[in-house]
Amino acid sequence: LGGIAKKHKVDLDMLIDAFAITARVHKNCKLLFVGDFGYREKLEQRVRRKKLQKRVVFTGRYPRTQLGSIYATADAFVFPSLTDTQGLVLNEAAHAGLPFVWCDKYVNGVVVDGINGFLAKNNVQDFADALTLLMGDSETRQSFSAHSQRLANKFTEEKMTKQLEYEIMRLVTRSRST
Repeated sequence: LGGIAKKHKVDLDMLIDAFAITARVHKNCKLLFVGDFGYREKLEQRVRRKKLQKRVVFTGRYPRTQLGSIYATADAFVFPSLTDTQGLVLNEAAHAGLPFVWCDKYVNGVVVDGINGFLAKNNVQDFADALTLLMGDSETRQSFSAHSQRLANKFTEEKMTKQLEYEIMRLVTRSRST
């Protein structure tokens, strides 16, 4: 998870609590936070209280050019935010072929429940259940991974730029006709 702002602190607290449940079932599972943000110290304290220091890693900031190697180390991408407006990291993770667990059904068209991940309710137990299920089923992760890459191809930078240009021209034309 990269570039998380302080306003996401509740979402990240929930993620750590959900991961604690998943970690009891999947003994080799780790949670990786990528990026720096103001709430990190509080999250590190929460991780210590839950005795997850060996299972949760805070990497700090990475240059954008190195994020591909970070995505390549992951088995899944978890996105607990309900306040992100576009979820652009979801596109990056989908291009890397990662399956997802997320909780905002409107965040981004690159995530589709049951196709390339699991849409969870915004609570600890449901998020943990979805994450535990995904981490326990390598066939589902592989299937979701393939679907992530196919869905990501619909949202390339070039395609999204052309879509934006089209929408702007449509608005300009509509504005001129009224």
